[in-house]
Amino acid sequence: MILIIQSVIKSDGEGECYKTRYEALSSRRFFTSVLLYQLRVVERVFGSWRFASFLVVGGVVGQTLTAAGMLLARLDVVAGGPYVLLFACVYQYWALVPLSYYVRVMGVAVPDKWAVYIAAACLVAPRLPVAGVPAVAGVVAGMVYSADVAGLKRWRLPLWMGSVARRWIAPLLLPVASARSERQAPAAADVAPEQVDLIAGMFPDAEREHIIGVLRMVGNDPNRAVAALLDSS
Repeated sequence: MILIIQSVIKSDGEGECYKTRYEALSSRRFFTSVLLYQLRVVERVFGSWRFASFLVVGGVVGQTLTAAGMLLARLDVVAGGPYVLLFACVYQYWALVPLSYYVRVMGVAVPDKWAVYIAAACLVAPRLPVAGVPAVAGVVAGMVYSADVAGLKRWRLPLWMGSVARRWIAPLLLPVASARSERQAPAAADVAPEQVDLIAGMFPDAEREHIIGVLRMVGNDPNRAVAALLDSS
């Protein structure tokens, strides 16, 4: 691909335009990859089934809000891509994931979570306002989900869909990931039921699967799990 673009630049006066588009596409892919890597912790907190349900709810609510935002901003088009789902996950990351450590950048202590926020800003800023509308819609969709508006937070995908996906779709699309998840399945039993019951007594409104996800995320440390739940409450 690079050689093709270089040949176009050499032979065509419009080569600079192609080069700019290629660099912009590469930067968007880079920042999207950074976000996808960092936001994987949200699935660990939610659990796979709840996370899948969240993506469906966030997608529907976010797309509806995007359409409304286009009318308000008088835009004919918006940027293509998973902006809605990414920024719905960014909000959940902000709300649920506690700070782990600080790093010093030019003598200033910066929390580790700022890498996600910087990547999100770099993904949207070059394409304002067409990328800003779905990004804001995604954040608002995440807020709507967390606020449990109309019971959206308690909604789950039908169980039969999970059975079909695990039996027929997952082996075709992710054979390596499926084998890895099977090898790692016993690790889920490391969460002690006593710890879950203890923390559930302290946070009666928290869902049990959410508590289990937080415990897994913090290495089954009940003190860090309680701190994380307090930060997200």
